Amino acid sequence: MNLCYDELRKINRRSEISLHRDGEEALDGLETVAVDESAPDARLVEDERAEMVRRAILRLPEPYRVVVILRHYENLKFREIADVLEIPEGTVKSRMAEALTQLQRFLTHTLVEQEPP
Repeated sequence: MNLCYDELRKINRRSEISLHRDGEEALDGLETVAVDESAPDARLVEDERAEMVRRAILRLPEPYRVVVILRHYENLKFREIADVLEIPEGTVKSRMAEALTQLQRFLTHTLVEQEPP
């Protein structure tokens, strides 16, 4: 799981490129540097949602948490997850269904608690 979290951190890091390429003019590469900058408040909301989902995933029992991480963060197919965990593919699917049910319950409960009166 730590490897999964490390990979997510790498993806979220800002990627940078050099504007100077082998003596070419510095401005030639500007069209490739287009960055999708969202407003600070939108980024804050996204970060809060991501943190809420991360906490909900950590609340899952380990068999369910592993399946969710491998499927949604490592993009493995159910067959590949079954091979990695050495369990039947049907078990992977049932664990995923239960994990999503529990996540929905956790997140709904969290959102209800955060609503202002």
